[in-house]
Amino acid sequence: MVKHKRIYHGDIIIVEGKTDAAFLKGFTAKNIIEIGGYDNLKFELQSITNQPENLENINSLLVIVDADDDINIRKLDLIQIFDDNGLKLPDNYQFGTKVSIKGITVGIFIMPDNSSNGSLETLVLQSVKSTQLLPCIDGAIACRNQSTKPFNQKTTTNQIDKTKLELYISMLLADYEFNHRDIIDNEIDFNDTCFANLKSFI
Repeated sequence: MVKHKRIYHGDIIIVEGKTDAAFLKGFTAKNIIEIGGYDNLKFELQSITNQPENLENINSLLVIVDADDDINIRKLDLIQIFDDNGLKLPDNYQFGTKVSIKGITVGIFIMPDNSSNGSLETLVLQSVKSTQLLPCIDGAIACRNQSTKPFNQKTTTNQIDKTKLELYISMLLADYEFNHRDIIDNEIDFNDTCFANLKSFI
């Protein structure tokens, strides 16, 4: 929960966590605020809308979150959270676009593509440069499922994607002296077309 009073101004992008913030820095120099998880979004928006000076000083407020395991539930929840905080989205709002609310440019992007289940990891997996490692990663996933300790039947595709990206990064750590930032900068193709809609949104 957001317990402190923060002054907001200019162009703001709210993301769920540190990984999202680190990744998006490859696209923009705008002010990125990570909130420590999706459940804290309602508190962050409360912190913004409860202070009139924020609404006067903010030019744009963009929220980028994961769909996770149910894109439709995520959309309904986001609409409700914004509504509860005095930022009512139009009835026909299209996720991944921006609208003007109370003089502020407001928008929500749900990764990976505003229409599918998944997450940042789902998107990033489409853009990795060392593609020769992907069969190894798929093999590791298959090996786990064939072992005496397979993935739980409740494990979702989204969770598998997160595991795959962790494996990809782990395989490259020694090459980059365990510097995660260098791996992101050098092993992800930020010019990949899979990022086109996200770039346009930002």
